[in-house]
Amino acid sequence: MADPVRRGIILKLLNNCDGMSCTETCENMSPSTISFHYKVLRESGLIRSEKVGVQVLNTVRTDEMNKRFPGLLDSILKHHKESKSK
Repeated sequence: MADPVRRGIILKLLNNCDGMSCTETCENMSPSTISFHYKVLRESGLIRSEKVGVQVLNTVRTDEMNKRFPGLLDSILKHHKESKSK
């Protein structure tokens, strides 16, 4: 969550409850860069990737995060939004 790109990905995923593909959340990035950011998010336990047909849909593991670290996700994303508006 320290990287602004990953915070942006999380924010976009949170705004779409049905899940999104990697390319939907990362415009103007090379495939290797997108893959790297998603790997970090998956390995840290922040997102879940599920294959649906030929697409891989990604969702934030909000319930698990809030249970383990109450309020942390909201706090980080609030800070991210505030820093983007400055």
